[in-house]
Amino acid sequence: MDWQERAIRIMEDDRRRFVRDLQDGLLQILSNTSMRLDFLMRSMDVETAQAHEEILRVYRRLDQAIVDVRHLIDDLQPVPVAEVGLGTALVELAHRLEQEWGVPITVVDDSAGASMSRVTADLMLYRAVQEAVTNAVKHAQTERIIVRLYRKGPHLRIDVVDDGRGFDPQYPHPGQYGLGIMSDRIAAVGGGCLIESELGRGTQVHFSVPMPARSHAQ
Repeated sequence: MDWQERAIRIMEDDRRRFVRDLQDGLLQILSNTSMRLDFLMRSMDVETAQAHEEILRVYRRLDQAIVDVRHLIDDLQPVPVAEVGLGTALVELAHRLEQEWGVPITVVDDSAGASMSRVTADLMLYRAVQEAVTNAVKHAQTERIIVRLYRKGPHLRIDVVDDGRGFDPQYPHPGQYGLGIMSDRIAAVGGGCLIESELGRGTQVHFSVPMPARSHAQ
């Protein structure tokens, strides 16, 4: 196992610990506070209408915080790429995000079961696609997202395409599309990342990673 693989495995272990901390700490506190607010509203005198409205606003914001934390926990969960394969793992990711955000996400796997042979490489591809799709549902105001896996020469390619509002690549929204994060993940396995977008015309994110010789020869 080389140093990059060790570093990636350490990061995944850190994700597991962070998930446990969120579940046992922050999520429990938020949920308990929400229940107490609910009890308080039910027991208040009807004459204290203004206080009731203020508590209701806090209650709603707290509920949204709970939803956000649960989404974060889902995003950080370990991914069984080694067990199910990259294509199947991305289908499962699309299903979960579609349920959470209500945006139709289609995965088209034309890769004929292509694998990078190293679990860490498949994992980095998965995380990069996860970042691209999550950014699209959060920022793009899109009505649909298509993820396509395919081979092109000695490379495995993955395209993430949305029909949202797009953006000017010269002036992206701060943090939008996480170009740095996605590029770093793909570069770690010897690949490249390209983002194409135009205002009002959606966004396309392209990932390309060289496959092991025995994989692209099939």
